[in-house]
Amino acid sequence: MSFEGDPFSKMTTQTPSGRKKREIRLLDEATINKIAAGEVIERPASVVKELVENSLDSGAESISVDIGSDSAGIFRIRVIDDGCGMDRDSAQMSILRHATSKITNASDLFSIHTLGFRGEALASIAGVSKFTLITKEKNAGFGRGGFGRGNNGDDGNAGGIVAGTKIVVQGGDILEVSDIGAPAGTTVFVENLFFNTPARKKFLKSRQTEFSHIYSVVENAALANPDISFSLTHNGKEKLSTIKTDSLLETASYIYGRGITDDMCRVKSAGVFMKIDGLCSIQTVNYPISKQIIISINKRPVTSQAIVRAVKRGYGTLLPKDRYPVAFLNITIDSGIVDVNVHPAKREVRLSREKEISEEIVSAIREALESGNIHAETAPACSGTAQTSLFSSGTGSADATSQANTDTYPNTNPNTNLNTYSDTNANANPNPYRAAFTNTPETSGRLFCNDSGTESADTCGAAGSLSDMESSVKALFSSEGLRTDEGAAGYHPQFSTTDSQLRLTENFDYSDSDKIMLPPMEVVGQYDDAYIIARMKNQDGDELVIVDQHAAHERILYDKVSKIRNSKKNSQELLVPSVITLKPKEAEVLMANRAFLEEEGFVIEEFGKNTFAVRSVPLVLGKRIGTEILSDILTDLMDDSRKTIEEKKEKITSTIACRAAIKAGAVLTREQMERLLNQLARTDLPYTCPHGRPTMILFSRSKLDSLFLRS
Repeated sequence: MSFEGDPFSKMTTQTPSGRKKREIRLLDEATINKIAAGEVIERPASVVKELVENSLDSGAESISVDIGSDSAGIFRIRVIDDGCGMDRDSAQMSILRHATSKITNASDLFSIHTLGFRGEALASIAGVSKFTLITKEKNAGFGRGGFGRGNNGDDGNAGGIVAGTKIVVQGGDILEVSDIGAPAGTTVFVENLFFNTPARKKFLKSRQTEFSHIYSVVENAALANPDISFSLTHNGKEKLSTIKTDSLLETASYIYGRGITDDMCRVKSAGVFMKIDGLCSIQTVNYPISKQIIISINKRPVTSQAIVRAVKRGYGTLLPKDRYPVAFLNITIDSGIVDVNVHPAKREVRLSREKEISEEIVSAIREALESGNIHAETAPACSGTAQTSLFSSGTGSADATSQANTDTYPNTNPNTNLNTYSDTNANANPNPYRAAFTNTPETSGRLFCNDSGTESADTCGAAGSLSDMESSVKALFSSEGLRTDEGAAGYHPQFSTTDSQLRLTENFDYSDSDKIMLPPMEVVGQYDDAYIIARMKNQDGDELVIVDQHAAHERILYDKVSKIRNSKKNSQELLVPSVITLKPKEAEVLMANRAFLEEEGFVIEEFGKNTFAVRSVPLVLGKRIGTEILSDILTDLMDDSRKTIEEKKEKITSTIACRAAIKAGAVLTREQMERLLNQLARTDLPYTCPHGRPTMILFSRSKLDSLFLRS
């Protein structure tokens, strides 16, 4: 910008680097609206979120969301509510930027009681779409402000004629303002979204992915507001429906079905400055990601890693570190300690007393699990067996817990768990959840055991003699103390299951099956039911090898599944089809990817609303795991980070291998350990698992000498 007589007006228009000098200027209104829309409206789900929040603020008791889509994507969004509505003046003002009925001055920002407050949503949406607003004010206004109401108290009628207001905006330009017959409340149509911002439209995901995000918005809003009825339809088909109720459990049952909510515990807590009302799943219902933990603060659905971590901490060692429960938490908190003005789309909040809030949530989850109906699995008593607490904090407890919750072994006894506990500890801690936080000296890990699970006399006790300790050390490199499969006394119920798992990976026929990628190994024993100790013989001398039995079998399965993926031998038909009920969002994903799953070995048919019959599963999976693993696979298919088909196949193969593999905590005979190592030697990359972790660690004699500071 230059002025007459200004000495700078004659300066060069080139910068020292040769780039053209740019003048500072005010942007035009259309450009400002597009920039604002880019911050608030990222995708169709952002539109639904803003409109649903406005409906909630308007005091609506019923909210309907209707979505229309075709192969090109989502082309229509319609949100209808029975809230307070608006008169014509307020309706026209509502589409202007920073026009709102929800705050009046800056001090209101420190005590927000509505979901929206910036006055950006409608203007931003109208700036990047064809936007139609139909609204009529109720005769008696009520609610939390909503879209904004006029102050004259009338219902927009002239001469007693009942009329609403219709406003049509396209790309920020008002095309029509007229009277229209309409019920009390507000209806918003959004069509041709991002028609004038092609760059944003180009980066939208598939129709199924975008609808999945919309579903999540409505799902979260319904759980946060059980006192309001919600419905979501997609191309005329109802996908979600709830009724007005005062029970979160009832709302969750409408969304997910009783099959899921029957396995949840009530979470209820009232602290000094916060109140918690929610549900959490028992430990056997878990997922590989934390998206199933749905949080609302003051009826606002939010994301908070601090709260997610607190929920996970509440489960202690009941869940493996890479698994998350299902939880719905509605938190009511003093608005003065919550900052909702952090993120443009109001997805995140900042808590000024985060530590106290987290501790309150941990305590509430623990109390719910302790008093709730947790179906803990217990092991059958074995005579003369010194046993370990299922949820103890002693050595190996993490692996034991992982085995308890990712159990892939079809036990003959439904109440059987492969990790056992002492009768003394069982009596001391009748609640299995409470045992998860109990440290007992008796729960320390064992070095080697015989097949019956009994600790040998020379490894038991807190104070053994010197000869006892010498015997334990000798057991490391001798046959004493190793498991054998001779005689009935040495039988363990898991042996047959492990045998079946090993047979699955032995029965593959490959032309390169004679290829050996590892030197010969001699099995020494098994440590803590998780690691195989072996001696590797090579040209440079013997090496001590510690093999992770789960990672090793995972590598074997991954190689096998990858090689037979495209063959007709990758599937096994179930004698009796397994019928499963999925969440609506999971059912939507399954239908969109059913042909793709069939390539992986799953044959699935519809069997009613959100119900499916699994007729075949991948060859390496048994019937039970073949159906249970579907939930994890569908979760992966909903993950946006894996865009290509090959990336999805890779992840599914890894998931199948992980779930079907022998777990830490599985008791193996010497012969089974030898078979496992023999199969590992025939894989292409025997030293790492599919996730990149090592399958084995090697110690040469010189390495051991250096560790002991020997010269």
